[in-house]
Amino acid sequence: MDILYSLPLLQIHVTAVFTTLALVIISDLHGVLWMRGILKKLPERRMALLHKAVWTGLLFTISAGFIMFTSYPGYLLSLPAFQCKLLFIAFLLINAFVIGKHLRLAITEEFKSLPQKEKMLLIVSGIVSTIGWIGAYTCAQFLS
Repeated sequence: MDILYSLPLLQIHVTAVFTTLALVIISDLHGVLWMRGILKKLPERRMALLHKAVWTGLLFTISAGFIMFTSYPGYLLSLPAFQCKLLFIAFLLINAFVIGKHLRLAITEEFKSLPQKEKMLLIVSGIVSTIGWIGAYTCAQFLS
């Protein structure tokens, strides 16, 4: 276990966050193009690869964060900024599952052909993702 604490955990964590965020932005741009009708359907292989890469990035981010957390759990849990960051991370994880379930729609259907309820769920998912990333990043700025 000592070897884990000898790793540059903060650098791994921050690198994973920004790499994952870049992948999310690329994925979201595809989604916007699909929603606007510029792309009729999203490319299946590319979207599957992006989705797996985002999950990998989230796992690296959370793993490095959890290992850092084990050094100061009582202190971190006492900070409102850390508690809020955990909430935003939970939103991002739940949303990743939601996106995974709806990925099939984007590779097989045109956005305009979806029922209004599905369209709204996808839009809400995009909003949750944006708020989750901005919120987690903002909260992290208040941790010392």
